[in-house]
Amino acid sequence: MEKTETFGGSTISFVTHSLDVEIHRHASLQWVYAQDQPFNSRIDSTFYQNIVGFVIRPQVAHRCTSVVGAFTIINAEPHSRVGQYLLQSLAERPVRVFRERRHLLEWMGLLDSKSSVIGVELLLAQMAQRTVINIMDERVLAALQIVQTSPDWSMLSTATLADSVALSSSRLSALFKEQVGSSLSQFLLWNRLKAALRLLLEDDTKTITEIALETGFYDASNFNKYMQQMIGVPPRVFRKNSKLIQVW
Repeated sequence: MEKTETFGGSTISFVTHSLDVEIHRHASLQWVYAQDQPFNSRIDSTFYQNIVGFVIRPQVAHRCTSVVGAFTIINAEPHSRVGQYLLQSLAERPVRVFRERRHLLEWMGLLDSKSSVIGVELLLAQMAQRTVINIMDERVLAALQIVQTSPDWSMLSTATLADSVALSSSRLSALFKEQVGSSLSQFLLWNRLKAALRLLLEDDTKTITEIALETGFYDASNFNKYMQQMIGVPPRVFRKNSKLIQVW
């Protein structure tokens, strides 16, 4: 079974006790499901009321609203085992919405589960039993590996990654967009943001400006801009609610 890593790896999973974010989009697939109360969501131009969950591709605009209940949110990179499983389940669709808990549990393979709370570990155990085929180009996978293991944010660019995998910048960019669902520049930005989210949650001694500079943003204003665009809330709100968030 693939390990679920905290922020630095291919999957971010967390449980929160409220959903109230603005329209945003990010470079990972997202799977949201309600543990108890249904919620409302706008996905692209469609408004869904009283749904129990959804799965979306990268860069699909969405927002979620509910002030009660517990929600599990799984952000998975397309090349991860979890991401490949979600892509297979979507087929060619950009989004899959679940209106009834029974349908959500059936899709998860947990229709006979006796538990009222479906944990991340149980979900990953189910995924480990499914056949998942990763058909990404090896050079795209190599570029992704470099992005996720590089200790130096300043050295990452389309040109340097293209050189590393023996492709032209234009060819790598085209392959990356086709297979990952986001541009390479957006994926690089998403990885910086994930590192910043981790610091917001785990290190309350650092200011928002310090976190912004440490993770490659120009300043707090630049960090705030991309946090709004890719998470739907500013850094200060995310940090304020951090005690309500459990992260895997």
